Amino acid sequence: LQIASCIGAVIDGNLVDILSRNMKVNLENALVQCTSRGFLEKIGANGFRFIHDQVQQAAYDMLTDDEKRQQHMEIGLALYLHSMAISNIDDRLFFTAVSQINKGGPESVYDANQKEVIATMNLEAGLLSQQRADIRKALQLFRLGIAWLDENYNWTSQYSLSIKLFGAAAEASCHLNELDSVKTYSDAVEIHALSIDDKLPCMVATIKTLVRQEKFGECMALTFKFLGLMGEPPLRVVTDLGLQADMAGLGQRLATSATDESILALEATDDLRVTVKLKLLSSLIHFIVFVEPLLVADIVYRMMQLTLDNGLTNESSLAITSYGHCVLAFGDFAGAVRFGRLALKILDMQPSSSVQSSTRFFVYQQMMWMATPLHTLAESIADAHKIGDQLGDRMYSHLNLACSYFTEYFAGNCLASTRDKLQDCAVSMLRGGFDLHAGLAFVFIQQIAVLIGGEDALEDGQVNGVPIGTGAPKNNVERKLFAPFVMSLNLARAYYLRQLDGDMIWTSINEILMSEKRPLDLNTCIGQYFEGLASFILARRVKKQQMETQQQVVSAHAVDIATLMRRGESVLKQMQSFVEFSNWNWECRALLLEAEKAYTVGELDSAETLYLRAIRSAGRHKITHEEAQGAELAGMFYYERGQPQKSKSYLILAAERYRQWGSVFLAKRVDDFMASHGFSSFPDQDHESAEEELLSCVHGNSKKRFPES
Repeated sequence: LQIASCIGAVIDGNLVDILSRNMKVNLENALVQCTSRGFLEKIGANGFRFIHDQVQQAAYDMLTDDEKRQQHMEIGLALYLHSMAISNIDDRLFFTAVSQINKGGPESVYDANQKEVIATMNLEAGLLSQQRADIRKALQLFRLGIAWLDENYNWTSQYSLSIKLFGAAAEASCHLNELDSVKTYSDAVEIHALSIDDKLPCMVATIKTLVRQEKFGECMALTFKFLGLMGEPPLRVVTDLGLQADMAGLGQRLATSATDESILALEATDDLRVTVKLKLLSSLIHFIVFVEPLLVADIVYRMMQLTLDNGLTNESSLAITSYGHCVLAFGDFAGAVRFGRLALKILDMQPSSSVQSSTRFFVYQQMMWMATPLHTLAESIADAHKIGDQLGDRMYSHLNLACSYFTEYFAGNCLASTRDKLQDCAVSMLRGGFDLHAGLAFVFIQQIAVLIGGEDALEDGQVNGVPIGTGAPKNNVERKLFAPFVMSLNLARAYYLRQLDGDMIWTSINEILMSEKRPLDLNTCIGQYFEGLASFILARRVKKQQMETQQQVVSAHAVDIATLMRRGESVLKQMQSFVEFSNWNWECRALLLEAEKAYTVGELDSAETLYLRAIRSAGRHKITHEEAQGAELAGMFYYERGQPQKSKSYLILAAERYRQWGSVFLAKRVDDFMASHGFSSFPDQDHESAEEELLSCVHGNSKKRFPES
């Protein structure tokens, strides 16, 4: 019974058989007798279970501490010897053996060689746990392995094993954000390591720790130092002619010989220096844009060359993703989607990769928004958040969660629900020390607050108890980095509120991105979409003013109709190209832009058809706020053409869809317009029939998208 109590509440039949043979006892017979006395019960063919936890505890407490350690050690060694004897090692049996031996503890073993064997077992078990993405269990095993080392001689007689255990413990501690532990293990290796290669794992862990602490300058200097020690030349800026030639050669290679199939068929490399170089370079990718964005291209080039020339590593998916982001900056949308999909395939081949969460963040946030329905994309990013949680990657777990809520907003999900979830996420990021990214989340929350309640929601200088400006960029580099992000939201707000007279509405997001060689992302793409819509509205407004006043230019900004039309048409052309990747996301937006253009140039019959198609597309793809926006613009189209009855049906639909989205303010704006222009708040029977007919034409009369709260 005491042996059984050391095994656990449930005693597997296979363990009974193994222990009986290796410990020279008839354990099964003894357990049968205990069963007959009511201490155990039989389960399955030859398994047993204590009838109550207190019975197991009572039997265990009958042993002295020395007897407990000795019993655990005997059980563990018996299971380990059996696992070594069979041709295929049973991982479950191996882990049980290691667990039992660790419960025995170093005090129960006096032979230094045996202790070294047990320390090695813990290293192997930790690495297996790491492969299965159980980083917390891995760290526990690495620490236990270190405890089995001879503390007086481990850096001499057990040097190689010590280097492996301390390096593995430092990396696992970094994944779990136990930053003090990283320093402890890294400092020990720095003191005792005999070569640069032996310091490499701890070097990587130290760099990652600095990234997570947002100490970007210190991190960059240390990474450059480590790369130099490994023989890497200084990084080149994007304007370097040699780098430009190298990037062109890489592009040619990827267009010809380096096909997706050949990349996926690459063997995994076990070259430590290649692996560590990729780890260091990938660490730079996470923050270099904050400090030295002109170095990004060379970092990506080197990561790709290391992968293509040497084989796949843990960081290869991040290399592929980063290259896709580079080609996106030069307008190669198809190439970006190609490399995004390739990176995801590599991740599928490496399910325990420590960069699962970070790579998925970059793939989804930078590339796959073009080709994946936004509702589905939000779910995929939320899954990446869960993966980050499982891996202990707190930084990208938070970033993915926030990004999933950003995507929900663009997909047209309920505003109030998105706001509340994003608020919880932003507060959590602040507590975790991710102030800058929390600041972006708060900017989104302010945007949603205005759409729900109008600008009065910001009058108190706070939203939901959080002061406006919380987490705002602290310096010019950060402000410049996130300027297009914030500018896109501000432009969308100005459009929604029809505040088309301010400086913001005259800003060209595309011109800013092109001048800084920065690629589109989902937020800036939607910002451009609103820029296009605003351009067509302004063009009509300026055209009307010119007709009324006979002036050639009626604006302090001196932007003429031709310039506005070029901007609108440029956005339309881009949106139409995105339809090839995903008509779910972009068809309704492209059709609405096309309708606005047709209206602006006087093609009224075409505009009428395009408005209806845009509304129908938005309804079919469940993009509620775009359905509302299309209906509002169509309503204004008919009103300005002197067809108020037809206008009314569309405006009623717009107000209802705005309410379903959660924008009480925008719905009220439409209602107020109808009230002030002679529309009745409630349709009479004829108008109701007209509305039913309209809804049926649009998307089958699906009036409710969100349940009543």
